[in-house]
Amino acid sequence: MGCPLWGYRLKSYLWLCYGGIILGFVALGVWAEPSATGLVAIILLISMGVAFSDVLADKLMVVEGQRRDLANVLQAAQWAGLGFTAIAMYGLGGWLADHGSLSAAFFLSTILPGVGILVVAYGVAENPNATFALGKSWRQFWQAARQPGLRRLLGVIVLLKVSPLPVDYIYQRQVLDFGNTLIGHLKAVECLGWGLGAIAFGLLTRYVPRLSLLGLAIGAGAMATLSLALMQDVASAYGVYLVRGGMAMLGNLGLLGLMVRICPRGAEGFTYALLVSVSNLAASLGLVIGGQLYHWGLSFGLVAAIGAGYTVLCGGAIVLRGR
Repeated sequence: MGCPLWGYRLKSYLWLCYGGIILGFVALGVWAEPSATGLVAIILLISMGVAFSDVLADKLMVVEGQRRDLANVLQAAQWAGLGFTAIAMYGLGGWLADHGSLSAAFFLSTILPGVGILVVAYGVAENPNATFALGKSWRQFWQAARQPGLRRLLGVIVLLKVSPLPVDYIYQRQVLDFGNTLIGHLKAVECLGWGLGAIAFGLLTRYVPRLSLLGLAIGAGAMATLSLALMQDVASAYGVYLVRGGMAMLGNLGLLGLMVRICPRGAEGFTYALLVSVSNLAASLGLVIGGQLYHWGLSFGLVAAIGAGYTVLCGGAIVLRGR
């Protein structure tokens, strides 16, 4: 961040983020029947805390990755940690949804943000600095935004991420009749795939320096979507989610690796946050399109095949145009 808060550009904002997340989960745990407005406000508070802290972590990753020329390896470590941690989150969350109390789940969700506050306090080295540099960061960001390379990358991200994606939860509940515990277990397996995919990405980019990140994003992304077409029962679902998690992570990190390359020094957080936000928005539109196709009567597997085909055709056109 360019604007220091209480003398810190990193620690103070992370404390606010983690504190807001804890406050939101505690409110959900003690408020038995929240109003619709109150529920939206609490969810917004938690979501903003998660998103903002993620941007700060990404800024650290980009800065240190560019300085050490290890951005891809650091990203792989970051996402591997997320994947392996999320295994417990989804596995326990699915079980609690069926057998436990939602209040207990909300209170349990305050543990890791609390640990984060302690880690920031005692594990993050940052000297107080009252220098106000927000204007400089904005100027560097807008200078980067005017570069053709950034606009081209934004276009690539939108075209690839808007690929139609079937809504798996609806299919699992309405057609396959999966319970919440099983769905939680499947998400945990997918997170295991995330972790393994992130490790594979780190090894690939370290030992194959000329690896095409765009090609990886296209190929792995298409395979991740197509794998959903093979989900027919419980046994196949476990295999699909393991493969899907690994392929989706490889494809996602391929795009993120391209994003890191284009982030200007001094405005890394702004630029990276913009690119990731556009990516998430486009992916959400892809879910809407996939859901609409399913609503119109197309089978779940056919929607997955359409999404994979779109990714391959659109990605191939991008590669050919780039040449």
